[in-house]
Amino acid sequence: MTIQEKMKIEQANIDKIYLYREGGFWKAYERSAYMFYRHIRKYLVQKKYVKSVDSYVVYLGFPDSKVSDLTRDYTVTVPDEKQLVVSSGHSVDPSEFDTWKALIEMKHEEPKTVASASEPAGDAEREAIHRIRNFMLESANPIECLIFVKELKHLLTNGPV
Repeated sequence: MTIQEKMKIEQANIDKIYLYREGGFWKAYERSAYMFYRHIRKYLVQKKYVKSVDSYVVYLGFPDSKVSDLTRDYTVTVPDEKQLVVSSGHSVDPSEFDTWKALIEMKHEEPKTVASASEPAGDAEREAIHRIRNFMLESANPIECLIFVKELKHLLTNGPV
């Protein structure tokens, strides 16, 4: 299943946790990750920009060996060997999900930008100005703007990574 197909399922998801086998791990994306984190176990949640869906995506994962323990108290359906659907007994509040997602730290795999020759390396202020100039405000939604400001604050506080 492609990431685009998973994101389409998640946009319509209101009360299930969809788990996908990827290698030796099970992963939950977006709203499924949110419900898993809130109601099953608080595993590390990661966020990264996925070019193929032109969006930031949050996800969590855990080893295949843990799936039985984690889902034993829930009704689980198995559409195929690479997917589980957990009936959580809870529903997603879209605004709570959006707020939660916005607060997840960005995984630092941002596309590299080419710095001008006159820009000194390690200069957080110049890097922030460069990112502001290249930020596509006209195509960003409010949550992406919030994330962008949070990343700028982190950059200016801690310096470039």
